[in-house]
Amino acid sequence: MRANDTITLICYALSLICIIYITAAMHIYFRKKYREGVVGIGLVLGMLMFTAYALERLVGFVIRFGKVQGWTGYSFRLLQDWGWTIGVIGTTVTLCALAILVQGRDLGLFLERPGKKKGARR
Repeated sequence: MRANDTITLICYALSLICIIYITAAMHIYFRKKYREGVVGIGLVLGMLMFTAYALERLVGFVIRFGKVQGWTGYSFRLLQDWGWTIGVIGTTVTLCALAILVQGRDLGLFLERPGKKKGARR
């Protein structure tokens, strides 16, 4: 294994650990806000983008790890070609949707849960 492979795998692993931590923290915050009856649009859009990025990063890690381990064969080649392509498409579509949705919108807006009265507390 070359030095650049080691560094890349460490960076991928570190970013995956951070992704898991951030996703857990965002989930806890989302559930809290959902129980209160309002969720910020910015949070929802950010979570959507982050999920697509996390999946792309995971595919990148598996591909790099497979190359270092010497994986070969049709399945690995298919993962390299189409796994990465699908991950990039997902991230790109999500970024385009995010760009369209935030254009001229106030991300301080909130989605209110039906049946909840504004200002009502449990």
